[in-house]
Amino acid sequence: MFNNIKVSMESIRSRKRAQREENMDLMIRAVLDGAGGNYPDESFNPVWLARGIEIEMEHTSYPMVAKIIAKQHLTEHPDYYFYLIRMEKEMKS
Repeated sequence: MFNNIKVSMESIRSRKRAQREENMDLMIRAVLDGAGGNYPDESFNPVWLARGIEIEMEHTSYPMVAKIIAKQHLTEHPDYYFYLIRMEKEMKS
């Protein structure tokens, strides 16, 4: 019984390590691509940037990765999170 728990805990740790490595790879690729991540925070609406970071934290445990992703989305469309939030509300109703 305890051997199963040990194996399960190691499996969880292994998955967490893989997720951290994937997140770091994503962040490095995003910075190298220069899509949004290279722009200073002041280039974005502070309300939408903060909301974007909050939303992107659902996908990563690294705030810097979330910020880069949010900046990329806001670079593509300044109202990205407005429309995302509106769409999610419409889908729930």
